[in-house]
Amino acid sequence: MLLAYLEGLIDLLTGSVWTYPLLLGICAGDALIPAFPSETALIVCGIQAARGELSLGWVIAFAALGAF
Repeated sequence: MLLAYLEGLIDLLTGSVWTYPLLLGICAGDALIPAFPSETALIVCGIQAARGELSLGWVIAFAALGAF
C-alpha cells in the first residue's frame, strides 16, 4: 500500500508542468541548504525521462540552471 502511494505521488509530481520549476527550485535550494535532496530529485526525474514521462534535455537544463 505504501509503495503504491509513493508511486502515485511520483507520477503526480513528474507528470505535471510544474516538475521542471520544482526541480530547479530543489537544485537551487541545495546550493543554499545542503540538506535538500537534489541528487534524489534528479535521479527520479532522470528515471521518469527514461520512461518517456519527461524530456531528458529539459531535466538536465533545469537541474544545471538550479545548480548554478
